[in-house]
Amino acid sequence: MKKTAVCLLLCLVCLLPGCAGGKPPFPDPAALYAALAASLPELVSVDGDYLLAVTGVRPEEYDSFVYALPADMGPEEVLLVLTRDEGAAAEVQKKLERRLEDRRTDAERYMTEYVPILQKAEVRRDGLLVSLLIAEDMEALRAVYDKYR
Repeated sequence: MKKTAVCLLLCLVCLLPGCAGGKPPFPDPAALYAALAASLPELVSVDGDYLLAVTGVRPEEYDSFVYALPADMGPEEVLLVLTRDEGAAAEVQKKLERRLEDRRTDAERYMTEYVPILQKAEVRRDGLLVSLLIAEDMEALRAVYDKYR
């Protein structure tokens, strides 16, 4: 009888967080980027000033981020932003979608060899994590990313 009560109590403790409707937290952007890096060419991380200048994402909208670009001006770009709340996530998603559209427009005008890569690129939103993923091998990048969902 005691074992049954203990098992029942443990089940409740384990299931209650799921009943609250919350999703498990997404990994820290740095941890996710470390996993994604194996599917990417060598990229260089940039700071918050660059993030603000290029995307308009402001420091008050996020808790942490990783923004990586190729040193050689290639098409790849990975931006992972852990936002502060749902409102900030919605705003950051709009800004990253605008960034992706700008990249596509620039490619059509100046670097047509990058158009197919940018057509497969995507902006993703998973809870408070908003991501811009541009890579030649998007299938490999998605496979790694999806393991963390």
